[in-house]
Amino acid sequence: MIEVGSKVMCIHDGFPIQIYDWASNIPRHGVIYTVSEMSQRPHAITKVLGMAVVLVELDNPLPKGGQMGFSLWRFIEPPPKAEIGKYHAIQLTIPVVEEAVAQVR
Repeated sequence: MIEVGSKVMCIHDGFPIQIYDWASNIPRHGVIYTVSEMSQRPHAITKVLGMAVVLVELDNPLPKGGQMGFSLWRFIEPPPKAEIGKYHAIQLTIPVVEEAVAQVR
């Protein structure tokens, strides 16, 4: 269960380009972070409420105070260290396969 103080690993770092209008430090796929805060927040673009986490390692101050949060669904509890390499291998093969198929066409 993810809670304040938990370590989390980013599994989805596909952000819309607009994120750089309000954040300069965004989570990266496969990197492990520490949760400093959890709260219900409106999504920056859709405005739909959802659970968000603020990460100790990323500094993104908000104009009215506090730090920018990121949607909880972008993170999982880190797998055991032995499994992290396998996870990365699976994730990294998808673009390589897509690129190879594009070159054949």
